[in-house]
Amino acid sequence: MGCMLRYSSVLRSSLFIMVLVSHKHKFIYMKTRKTAGTSVEIFFEPFCRPPKQEAHFTDLIISDVGIVGARGGNPNTKDWFNHIPAYLVKEKLGLSKWDTYFKFCVIRNPWDKMVSTYWYNKNKNNKLPDFKTWLFNWYFKYVPKRNVQDWIQSFPRKTSYITWLKKSPLIPQSTNIIDRNIYTINNKLALNYYIRFENLSDGIEEVCQKLNLPCDLQKLGNYKASYRQKQRHYSEYYDQETMNIVSKIFAKEIQEFSYQFGD
Repeated sequence: MGCMLRYSSVLRSSLFIMVLVSHKHKFIYMKTRKTAGTSVEIFFEPFCRPPKQEAHFTDLIISDVGIVGARGGNPNTKDWFNHIPAYLVKEKLGLSKWDTYFKFCVIRNPWDKMVSTYWYNKNKNNKLPDFKTWLFNWYFKYVPKRNVQDWIQSFPRKTSYITWLKKSPLIPQSTNIIDRNIYTINNKLALNYYIRFENLSDGIEEVCQKLNLPCDLQKLGNYKASYRQKQRHYSEYYDQETMNIVSKIFAKEIQEFSYQFGD
C-alpha cells in the first residue's frame, strides 16, 4: 500500500490517546494517560513504520508495516489520532486483526496517577492550589453528583460517543484522566496484556518476549518525568477523604488490577 496519509474531521485530539499498530509483528499498543506512555510509544514505534520514516511528532503514518497515529501539530483531523478509544481501533482494523493481534497498554496505581496528573497540570499552571484542594475542586466540578460508578460505566456505543463526551463532566480541562475507554469496550477489559507502570521495564521485556522483538531497554526514555517537582511517595499527598475520592472513581481499576493504597 505504501506510506499514505488519510484524513477525517472526527474528534478533538485533546480527548484521546495515541495508538500504534504493527502488521508485521501483529500488535496494538494503546497509550493511556500518565503511565510513561510517551516513553513506551517511542520504544515500540520503530516496529510500526517504515525504517526511514520520520519518527515521533509525525503526521499520521499508514503503511504495510503498520499504523502510527497522528501526534503534534493538529492531529484532530486524522483517522488515527492521539488517545483513540479501543472500540474505534477495533472498528477501524476489523474483527480479524483485533482478535488476532496482541493488544497491550500500561496501567498505573490510581492514587499515584492522580498525583502525577496534579503535577502535570501544575507545570502548566503554577497558580494551582495544593493537591487536596485541587482534587476536591476537580472532583466536585467534573464528576457527576449521581452515582459515580453508574456514570463511569455508561461509556456508550459508538453511535452516541461524541455526544456523550460533549456532555461529559470530564471535558479537556480535566485532563480526562479516567481513560478507561482506552483499554475497555462496553466497560469490559479488552486487551491481552497490561504492563504495570510500577514494573515498567519488566513488563516491556515480557511483551517483547511474547512478540519475539528485540528488547534494548536503553532505548526506553524518561519523557515528561520532570513534571513532578517533589519526588516524595504519592501516599504522602493523601488523607482519608482524598484517598476515598480516588477509591470511588477508580474502583474498577483497583478491583481488576488489585491495586492497594501505599503500594
